[in-house]
Amino acid sequence: MRRIHTGLFCVTLVPILAGFWLLQRSTEPPDLAEEMSRWTPTAPEIQQQLGGLAEDTKMSRFCQLFKQRYRDHSYSISVKGRSPGHLALFTPAQDAPWTINPVVVALWKETQADFNIKPEIDIYASYIGVSPRLIGQLRPGTSDSKVASVVFFSHVQR
Repeated sequence: MRRIHTGLFCVTLVPILAGFWLLQRSTEPPDLAEEMSRWTPTAPEIQQQLGGLAEDTKMSRFCQLFKQRYRDHSYSISVKGRSPGHLALFTPAQDAPWTINPVVVALWKETQADFNIKPEIDIYASYIGVSPRLIGQLRPGTSDSKVASVVFFSHVQR
């Protein structure tokens, strides 16, 4: 009798656990950062296009190419060089921080690689017809250029 109960338990439990496992795998969101890294122009393509440009036009061309990568996939961002070592990233107002984070980290890494600087990046939510609102910042670590801190504000900046 005990074998029958154990057998029934195993026969019902195994399919249920397998179903949960399959359901979890099928509903898992794709890795957004990995997907975005394959979009063109890629980081090496941008770096290649920047080669040979005059220093005063390099940053504006970089911002244009970086913006094009996301706009080609219907993701409206804009990047502007404010001053040497300081960038502004403008994102759609309705985007969540976990959607913006891979973009700002890619911008930070590519700016380091292309310009050999540790930039500070201000993140803005942009609205049509209204001034952009500061929603976050990326600040590099003090000594190690491979470490940065991304902070999103939970209150409105004026």
